[in-house]
Amino acid sequence: MDRRDFIKMLGLAGTSAAAYAACSTYMQEALAQSTVIDDLLSAASHCQLGSLKDIDHIIILMQENRSFDHYYGTLRGVRGFGDPRPLRLRSGESVFNQPKGAPTLAGNYIKPFQARRGTESAGDYAASDFGLAHSYNDGLKAVGSGWNDQWIAAKGDGAMVHFDTAKDLSYYHKLIEAFTICDGYHCSVPAGTSPNRSHFWSGTAKGLPVNTYFDGSKDSAIKPDWKTYPEYLQDLKIDWKFYQNGLNDLGINAGAFTGDFEDNTVIYFKQFWNDRTSEIFKRCATPNTILRTDPDKPSDFENDVASGKLPAVSWIVAPTAFCEHPASVSPHFGEYYTNEILRVLAANPDVWKKTVFILNYDENDGFFDHVAPPMPPLPAQKDVGKVSAGIVIPQTQDVKNVDAECVVRDTSGGWAAVTDQIKPMGIGTRVPCIIVSPWTVGGRVCSELFDHTSTLRFLDTWLAAKGLHAEGTIFGNISSWRRAICGDMTSAFDFTRKLDTVAEEGKDKLDLVVAAAKPVPAYLTPAQQEALKANLPKYASRTADIAIDLAKETRDKQEKTQVELLPLGYDFNVYASITEKDGTAGTFRLTFRNKGKIGTALNVYSYVKADANRGAWFYALEKPGKDGVPVTLADDYDLGSRAGKYEFAVHGPGGYLSEFRGDANNAGQKQIAEIVNVTASTDSTGVRFDFGEWPGANGDLTMINAYTTETATIAAKTASIASATKDGWYDVAFIDKAGTGYLRRYAGHLENGYIGKSDPAIGLKYDQINRVYVGVTA
Repeated sequence: MDRRDFIKMLGLAGTSAAAYAACSTYMQEALAQSTVIDDLLSAASHCQLGSLKDIDHIIILMQENRSFDHYYGTLRGVRGFGDPRPLRLRSGESVFNQPKGAPTLAGNYIKPFQARRGTESAGDYAASDFGLAHSYNDGLKAVGSGWNDQWIAAKGDGAMVHFDTAKDLSYYHKLIEAFTICDGYHCSVPAGTSPNRSHFWSGTAKGLPVNTYFDGSKDSAIKPDWKTYPEYLQDLKIDWKFYQNGLNDLGINAGAFTGDFEDNTVIYFKQFWNDRTSEIFKRCATPNTILRTDPDKPSDFENDVASGKLPAVSWIVAPTAFCEHPASVSPHFGEYYTNEILRVLAANPDVWKKTVFILNYDENDGFFDHVAPPMPPLPAQKDVGKVSAGIVIPQTQDVKNVDAECVVRDTSGGWAAVTDQIKPMGIGTRVPCIIVSPWTVGGRVCSELFDHTSTLRFLDTWLAAKGLHAEGTIFGNISSWRRAICGDMTSAFDFTRKLDTVAEEGKDKLDLVVAAAKPVPAYLTPAQQEALKANLPKYASRTADIAIDLAKETRDKQEKTQVELLPLGYDFNVYASITEKDGTAGTFRLTFRNKGKIGTALNVYSYVKADANRGAWFYALEKPGKDGVPVTLADDYDLGSRAGKYEFAVHGPGGYLSEFRGDANNAGQKQIAEIVNVTASTDSTGVRFDFGEWPGANGDLTMINAYTTETATIAAKTASIASATKDGWYDVAFIDKAGTGYLRRYAGHLENGYIGKSDPAIGLKYDQINRVYVGVTA
């Protein structure tokens, strides 16, 4: 089939199985033969030093319902299935071993398993058909008050299905090897499409976590009515456009291969839906085609790019057949759609050189992801955490308050009824995000915490750089909590790189790619090009035949290759102290200190028996002010009710982990000084631990470096001790030689402002007895 026949057949594919299969085959062949990524890299090789001001066009395609681990858990360099510091559940199991029964009982669990067709039946797994629950109630249940341990109870066994990125998503794998993926990007709400897309286009969902408030509001007198970002651009006289082949609810080119799957949430806002004569409604609701409907006529997107009329900001809404929604279409339809967009840009290199393309996903459907999302510590829930002074968490569920990060409507069906329960609105599960631009070349990973409001923050920062609004402007609907902990995506870009220019006559395209992306991506070899063609996805629209993955350990699934890691503004840590009351344990205090250029969110977990039935604590710290004074937050945990025993783990962005364990009533432990500061050496090749006042003369501590296996004895009155890092990564434990169970552990990545390498411990097992990574090499 050639391109002309394919375009003609699209009109039949929705009703004819044979036509659908033929279109699927054509797309697989087209992707295998595509040189679009190579062409983009070639053009990008001429874009060297730059800044946000050099970007003229931002294009965002939001696809449907995939979690990060579901798509990219096997990908090299990201925090995926090989995460060396995964959350430990109350049962003692890794978060990858999801309980099928009580969350505190070990042994009855299911691990992530790989999707396959044409293999033996997987019994009960086949019934899931990948059409999983993905509403607010089950989404909130899955994350289990922060424990992230109720995926099977909330979603079913099918939640644990995943793809092999290199084999099953070969085009996206190739795209990621060329550009940048974000492995800290979360959806905004643990819920469905519309509240997430509302955050994407307006910065909030006003505490309304159900789809029916948005796409269902077309038939209701009650409609969302707050300001959207397209309106803000309109106020600034910034050109913007929606690209969509049709709109189902308006009866415009409705259908699987043309309609919008009701994903254009903006048109349901009151100011648009109720006044269809307004210019802004027309701009939101006008079909502007991405895919050709006539073989001989370029699409509207093709025409705009070729004629220099591509707007400053473009949002793309894919038809149902190409939106990647599970149980509707296989992923390679989305890969083809993405390739078509990039093909147009590659054909117009002068436009491409000034363009950013962002591919993200509205929500995770019912698919598991192992990174527990941060949540706002709502005051009405009591004892669930704290925020620093500059972050506002309202006491009441006032829908008019932009900072009200809580649910304000009942989610059981009566969406207009106010609920008495106060539940957190976000953040949701991790979802994929790939950024394609001349300044994201290199196959890199960005690990900063983002959510859908980060795309608006990126637009805000970009507009300020272009002088189109005031520096520091943040779209007014975004809560102070999200503003503090979610970045603006600029960390995913490298405007300082200087490339080797290949200008000699006779050099082929491969040389240009080498100049643009070092080292040479493996996919450029002829043998692997053939392998690429052989390993394209072979999924039909509904994939029910899946098989149990027999990998011995989940961590073995992930590719071990290190890649470049983009620098971030994080510089935070957590410190412990114990106070006595009447000679016995009184309180255990955690002090959170942020010295970085960006804010942070931290989840705290307790493993003592007294806390078996409670959730996590959630903490958020904004970045320091202009005076540079670190932002500090402290919380106390009563030790009397815990019989003096404590065991806390603190998880943060970028693989951060600190652990504190001990018995405050143990005489030997009472003589040990606490660590009061953790600092990096100038070049981040070492990390130093400073001790406070030693209460006694018993220096009974051993330091163990998990990355290097280095050990050292710490004598009483020691002021500080240093240990080496590995590629800027550290994991250092302090234990007492008496074996009483005392532990202080600090792990994470030291930021120095330079591009580094991804975690070398990915795929390795942490030995909790010897405190080293099994298989680590010096």
